[in-house]
Amino acid sequence: MKVVYCDHCADISIKSRFENDACTSCGRDARVVPHTRPWQYFASTAILLTATAVLILGPTADWTVRVAIFGSAFAVALLLSVWSITTMRSRILQRARAANPPGAKP
Repeated sequence: MKVVYCDHCADISIKSRFENDACTSCGRDARVVPHTRPWQYFASTAILLTATAVLILGPTADWTVRVAIFGSAFAVALLLSVWSITTMRSRILQRARAANPPGAKP
């Protein structure tokens, strides 16, 4: 995953490593911005791995309990993932805008 910042429309785009460095909003060239993953990303991964281990190694034979464990773990992990993307996006926008003020030439 890479994040690119467009100086023209002042927005970021989250792309795969093999995609072009172009803005998804306006299509112009964008620059790659370094980023770190927030704690929510790692917490969601840990929740999914823990739920998987409990379901595989646990002695629970009832399918409804297993579905409830998986469903609740999946829902919490999904919420944390969305929160991590929102947090990462706001951090990157703050850094990119601070490095390139609105009046400066790109």
